[in-house]
Amino acid sequence: MFLEKLKEFPKTKSLVIITMIISVPFILITVFFIINEYKLKTTTGYGVLNFELARTSQNISKVFTAWGPNEIKEQTVITYLDYLAIFFYVLFGMGLILIISRKLEGKLQNLGLITAPFFIIAGLFDVLENINLLLILGNKNYTPSAIPFFAFLSSTFKIIFLAIGIAFIFITAIYLMVERMKMSQIYLYMFHMGGGLFILWLISLWNHFLSFLVGAVYIIMYFFIRKWLKI
Repeated sequence: MFLEKLKEFPKTKSLVIITMIISVPFILITVFFIINEYKLKTTTGYGVLNFELARTSQNISKVFTAWGPNEIKEQTVITYLDYLAIFFYVLFGMGLILIISRKLEGKLQNLGLITAPFFIIAGLFDVLENINLLLILGNKNYTPSAIPFFAFLSSTFKIIFLAIGIAFIFITAIYLMVERMKMSQIYLYMFHMGGGLFILWLISLWNHFLSFLVGAVYIIMYFFIRKWLKI
C-alpha cells in the first residue's frame, strides 16, 4: 500500500522540481563539510570522521589533544549545523531514488521504493550520533567509555544505510543511461566496476574503515541487483 503511493505521490514533475531546489543547499552544505574535514585533517591530523569513529575514550583524548580548545568549540557549532545537513540529504536522497525508481519496472522498481526510506533511517542514526558527539564535546575533560562507542555504532549504521541508498542510485542510474543510449552490455560492466572501484579508491584515501564498509555494501548491492533481478 505504502509502496504503491510512492509510485505516484508526489507527482513526478513536482518531485523533480523539489529535488532540484533541495540540491542547491545540499551541495553548498556538503562542500562546506568537505572543506572543514580537509582543514582539520591537514592542520591537526584528525578529521570529523576520526572523531565520529573514535570508539573509545582514549581515541577521543587523542583527537581533542590534536584539536585544541578553539577547534573543539568550532566543531561543536558545526555539529549543530549537521542537523540541517541531515534534513537536506534525506530529502535529496529520497527524491533521487523516487525519480529513478519511477523509470524502472517490476522488482527493481519495488527495490528502489523500499530503499528510499533508508535515507530517513540513516538520518535518524545521524541524529543519535550527533547527540552522543555533543555529549562528548560538552564534557571534554571526562568522556564515559560508552558514549564514544554509541557514537561509533550510530555512525556505522548511518554509513551502511546511506551506502545502500547511494549504491542503488549509482547502479540503476548507469543502467538507465546505458539502456537509453542503447550501448553494449560491456559498457554497463565497465561503468559499474570501473566507477565503483574509482569511488572506493577515493574514499580509501580519506578513511580505510569507511572504504571497507562502503565497498562491502556496494558489492552486495551490485550482485543483488544484477543476478537476482537480472538486469
